[in-house]
Amino acid sequence: MDVRWGRERVDRCVAFVDLAGFTALTEAHGDDYAADVHDAFVGALARACEEFADVVCVKHLGDGALLVARSAAHMLEALRAGVSEQGAADLCLRVRAGVHTGPALRVDGVHGEDFLGHTVNVAARLCGLAAPGELLLSGAVRSAAAPASTDARPLGPRTLRHLSEPIAVWSLPLGTPDGLIDPVCHMSVRPGALSTLVGGREWLFCSSACQERFVSEHG
Repeated sequence: MDVRWGRERVDRCVAFVDLAGFTALTEAHGDDYAADVHDAFVGALARACEEFADVVCVKHLGDGALLVARSAAHMLEALRAGVSEQGAADLCLRVRAGVHTGPALRVDGVHGEDFLGHTVNVAARLCGLAAPGELLLSGAVRSAAAPASTDARPLGPRTLRHLSEPIAVWSLPLGTPDGLIDPVCHMSVRPGALSTLVGGREWLFCSSACQERFVSEHG
């Protein structure tokens, strides 16, 4: 049976957001701990959408989410202020995101509202390219979101996987980088945490379990 759901061409700013290192954290600390971290992430996104009513979380995809907004500036403000600052106390993993703006196909599917098309694909590819604690935005977002994007750092044109034309990419910090990451589970750790000297470098750990595993594999 051929089913065509309702479709509408709209202009939207689209963001994909996910937790960097979620798989490693799950393997190191188990499903229940990972679920707690995921719940904190979902809560941070919900607070961001409450603060910036223009931003809507369309769906969650495992440890990631798809957000849309009519305003590119509101999207960046929600991601940086809402997710990064409000969620900083709860999230032990760094967030990364990719944002693009342009025409998208809004569809009414079996699971409710969804968005498809080139703009969505670009946002997804940018998220996949982003480093932990980084927000990558297209040149279109950089222009549309001013002045919220004026501190973005240009990375130059990038060719994204399965996309024919390169696009200008800009980088913004997402959260406060501290550079202290457990090498086993990828959790953020603070100075004074458990440490071990391996290969002439000091490594910090969230727990003795991660410390012992790292030493057994690299010591």
